[in-house]
Amino acid sequence: MEQVMKYLEAKTIMKVRSFALPYSKEECVRMLTGAVKKTTSESYSMYEETNEFKTALDTCAEWLQDNRLPDGILLQGLCGNGKTVLAKSMMCLAILTCPGIQWRFATAKYISDLISEHNGDESGRLEFERICTTPILTVDDLGVEPPAVRVYGDFKSPLVDLLTHRYAQRLPTVVTTNLSNKQLADIYGPRLKDRFSQFFMVVHVWGSSFRKCQGTP
Repeated sequence: MEQVMKYLEAKTIMKVRSFALPYSKEECVRMLTGAVKKTTSESYSMYEETNEFKTALDTCAEWLQDNRLPDGILLQGLCGNGKTVLAKSMMCLAILTCPGIQWRFATAKYISDLISEHNGDESGRLEFERICTTPILTVDDLGVEPPAVRVYGDFKSPLVDLLTHRYAQRLPTVVTTNLSNKQLADIYGPRLKDRFSQFFMVVHVWGSSFRKCQGTP
């Protein structure tokens, strides 16, 4: 709550975000909890509502319904702590409750491969542009992709280009990553890391791993 109030009071927030669900925070928390349980039941994950995860879920629910908060939300934590589950559940909830909403989900590696594997050809470039400009985007596992790819002899950084564009256009963006703040700065540079602090509300996802075999204690 303290972090949320800090953002609401910040002078850098000059106008509201373009997207928000038309529900109260309490309704969003209830619906997002249900979406998380459904998402985990359909995967190899096991839902365990720890205090740490509930705090992260409550903050994500507030971001979904309060467009005074920043345009982006960055879910940081260790492997298996539920970041991707939260990100997918946020998208599913928005799509189910707001018909017609345009929200895409893509891994950072998929986005990078569009440029490197297609070597800059038309199909890869067009798909990359569609992802860059989609109204709402989730980028999963930022940091697993190579920081730069070679295209016709030149080195490009697709994720830097994508995030810079979405920052400039104020397009709502959800990002998950296992990287620390220092690692983000080392890989993507201090300039983009500085923009992260303006564009994203950071949510730390802690707690036990969701990746447990069904039936294990």
